[in-house]
Amino acid sequence: MMIIGAKSAPRGCTLCNVPRQALDALDVFEPGRVADAVKKLGLPCCNYAPVDRDEMSMMAGRAFAQNQSRHSQQSPCTTIEILTPIS
Repeated sequence: MMIIGAKSAPRGCTLCNVPRQALDALDVFEPGRVADAVKKLGLPCCNYAPVDRDEMSMMAGRAFAQNQSRHSQQSPCTTIEILTPIS
């Protein structure tokens, strides 16, 4: 799952193919939407990968925690792998 602003990224790398453009604010509803998708798909394992948000390192960490918390509430048997960016 691409999280923390998957519609655009400041770097525009080709790895995730997300367009390079100005970033939007973090979506407060993202944790719920991601958790709902994981539950609906019945995934045994889920991977969280963000676009690189250099401008908001502390807020991005909080967003990871919120996604993981909501995920664990709705799909407690689904394991989570988190890929954190290196700036």
